[in-house]
Amino acid sequence: MILLTRKSVSDLVDVKLTDEEEAAIKRILAEHTSEFIGYHEMRTRRAGNTRFIDLHLVVNKQLPVGDGHKLTDHLESDLTNAFPDARIMIHIEPCDENCPECEKEITCPDGLMKKSS
Repeated sequence: MILLTRKSVSDLVDVKLTDEEEAAIKRILAEHTSEFIGYHEMRTRRAGNTRFIDLHLVVNKQLPVGDGHKLTDHLESDLTNAFPDARIMIHIEPCDENCPECEKEITCPDGLMKKSS
């Protein structure tokens, strides 16, 4: 009875995604680590059948806006393939001024190599 009640209530109340679902999200992001510096503030939740994925993506400060947009579109597409009912919010932010990663070449989603200047 307690499990039935807990299941019924959890479908009505926002809860974080399972550890397995969060691990799947991290695996998808890990497939693209050459395209961004890192990510943080990942928050997940489920409300009814809808999953919500929210994170801050840190990119090379020299990355053009259009390339950043392509990158987030690509990540959102990969996440949506894994979680078709998900609502995804990716906030892009530049790395800080002293980032050694910005001296490296970065790979954009369209496969072009870019060198920061």
